[in-house]
Amino acid sequence: MKKTLILIFLAISSGIMSQTVLTYQGQTYVNSLVTWWDGVNIPRSAPTTFSFLNNSITSISDGGMMLRAGDEAPLSTNNNLDGEVVTGNKFIWNGTNDPAKITHGLFVGYNKNSIVKYNYLEKIPYGIIFKSGTDAGVNMTFTSGGCAYNIWKNGKFAIRIKGINGVPVYNNTFYSGDGSGWYLLLITANRDRTTPAPSTGAKIYNNIFYTINQIPSIEIETACLTNFQCDYNVYYCESSSDHEPIFKIGPTDASMTTYTWSQWRALGYDAHSIIINPNFIN
Repeated sequence: MKKTLILIFLAISSGIMSQTVLTYQGQTYVNSLVTWWDGVNIPRSAPTTFSFLNNSITSISDGGMMLRAGDEAPLSTNNNLDGEVVTGNKFIWNGTNDPAKITHGLFVGYNKNSIVKYNYLEKIPYGIIFKSGTDAGVNMTFTSGGCAYNIWKNGKFAIRIKGINGVPVYNNTFYSGDGSGWYLLLITANRDRTTPAPSTGAKIYNNIFYTINQIPSIEIETACLTNFQCDYNVYYCESSSDHEPIFKIGPTDASMTTYTWSQWRALGYDAHSIIINPNFIN
């Protein structure tokens, strides 16, 4: 029995020692090139305990990433950053507002249970992307972590959930006021893969959705409504006479139907949510 316990201890110790620990903290990154920029690209060739804490990234690039903390496709490096922590950072994009610009702020593809909290993103065309999915139609599923206490100001969209299940999105502030926004939150299958599987089980709670123009607060593909939860949020639209938000649902993100506040709530969503001006000072 004693020998068995020693072997178990050694096995656990070996597993801990094989995990790479990687922390970026208090750094400033500035990209002044308009061309494609791959950003801060996190090494992930081995299982890594990764933290990105209290950093600043500023860019004017037309495309690419600002922080690439994951993969865009099924690779041997998938899941090596599971449970990564990205918190307390500032992402600023100072490029043009040309609709063709596709710079991503934070990309955490093909890793689950990411902890993305207390970040500030300003004018980022594509804010934060959670992504997975295989050609066989299999998605990763969050069992912990999530996206919380972040602030987005302007840009095309704040969050996209693309072929990954169970992502919690709570206590965030979404603000769109520059006139170039498409929507605030988009939930779809990953159609880059042979068999797109819907992003099921997203949980959207306790967020503030504020728009000046009447763009959708949430767009979601029909198949992604399975186990979808959305409630206890605050909504406000300046340009709407009743200040009510709009939403979109459809078979694909390219084929959506607009839903009014009452139509959305009739589906069972946001039963306890309210429409009220949060009176932002800045």
